[in-house]
Amino acid sequence: MIWQDKFSRRFAQWGFLVLASIVSVSSSVGWFQSASCDSSWTAPCAAARYTVSWGIVVCVLSLSTIIASFLLKERKKIIFVVEVGVSVLSVVLYAIGVARVTAPNAPGSAIGNLYYFTWFSFLVSVILFIDCIMEKLHPSSTSETESPEEVPDEEKQVETSSAAAKMSEIPVETVPEAAMP
Repeated sequence: MIWQDKFSRRFAQWGFLVLASIVSVSSSVGWFQSASCDSSWTAPCAAARYTVSWGIVVCVLSLSTIIASFLLKERKKIIFVVEVGVSVLSVVLYAIGVARVTAPNAPGSAIGNLYYFTWFSFLVSVILFIDCIMEKLHPSSTSETESPEEVPDEEKQVETSSAAAKMSEIPVETVPEAAMP
């Protein structure tokens, strides 16, 4: 479903979500190592562990969605259900993640990659979910109609001849010779 032209926007959004998840995970791992959280279960260390966990989950699910859309391009309903499910899960995980990671004294409380990419991932997840819902509420008519490039030559000739016939039906007014210069 996301492989078609009208879904290239959604393909890019899934790609952004994968990249943002990778940045969030790597930033969280860097913070985790610098804070010596190996054996500590303090709130900031737990938030860093959570960021790594859901970042990996969302990244893998987003990649799976992209791959499924290529492999199952003829089964649009299945792809739609997968996209909605993954987008809902990513919205929920990133909403919890934003709350935990950007809280005071949390790994993403300082302005930096973790802060920006956690918020960016949450926003992309919300946009993906809204895009899926809008597709369901307002199905695009572009998929059922043919683009001008797809119209066979015979139909183009019929359209042209019918337009010429309509033009011949338009009454032509004669201009009096006195009005001419």
